[in-house]
Amino acid sequence: MDNPCFDLLSELEHRLLEIKNSNNSPIDKCSLKITLCQELNKTLRKLYFNATLDTSEKQIHFFKSVKPKFVSELHFNLEVLNYYKERPRGSKKLKGQFINECMEKASSFMMKHCEFRSYINMQADHLDHVYFTKQDYSPKLHASFEYPSDPDFSSPADPTLSCLMAADRYLQFLKN
Repeated sequence: MDNPCFDLLSELEHRLLEIKNSNNSPIDKCSLKITLCQELNKTLRKLYFNATLDTSEKQIHFFKSVKPKFVSELHFNLEVLNYYKERPRGSKKLKGQFINECMEKASSFMMKHCEFRSYINMQADHLDHVYFTKQDYSPKLHASFEYPSDPDFSSPADPTLSCLMAADRYLQFLKN
């Protein structure tokens, strides 16, 4: 499954770059990126259901390293689009307050998941079988994670990982 996913990831990166370099407005660029991400996420979903992920290692690789790259791109662009749509017109002070509120929201999400974020940042793998293998969401075991919007196409932690990756990028976007 790696080659089709690698090809799809290359396509994502290539088409995102094309959109970034286009003469469209920031809002139009975000909209195009969101549409692209939705399209490629559907393709990734089809690849997943047609693949044989018969070992824990293959599932962990897919849900920890492959899928979050696609889904986090979608979440990031949704946040950026909302930023452009909601940002106030007016004084620098008002704009600065708005940016600070956005940063607080993203930082709050990251703090809520600081333990899991540390696990990921330290490149730990001792709980990967709990976080990134296909299993039912267990409130006792997975309560700190975002509930998967598509349980058939999720591990307990990959939605949270995708959101954390997006929040991290969004904070960098806001700082710039």
